[in-house]
Amino acid sequence: MMLPYKNLSTREETTHGYIEALDESAANSEQRIRRRGFYFRNGYESSGYVMKLIGPEYEALISKGHTIQIDEVFSLYKEMFGTFLFLLLRPFAHIKRIDADK
Repeated sequence: MMLPYKNLSTREETTHGYIEALDESAANSEQRIRRRGFYFRNGYESSGYVMKLIGPEYEALISKGHTIQIDEVFSLYKEMFGTFLFLLLRPFAHIKRIDADK
């Protein structure tokens, strides 16, 4: 799912989205690889952040050539889950930085 987004620091308009993070042990590992490849071929790249709130880890994708800060990642996930659910789950959220070039 890709959504419009205005970068908080640069005010650039871009798009972002979330996909299940790559995980070789996942039952749908091949599907995750293909999905990520699809988005990469169509103008997106990794933000370098993965977040786990509930369920699997999700990787935040952004339009190629744009950047995102960690506080903006929380805003994106708040948008994804809705304010109420996000605030309930926020204490359990884990964000980690990943190598965006992989």
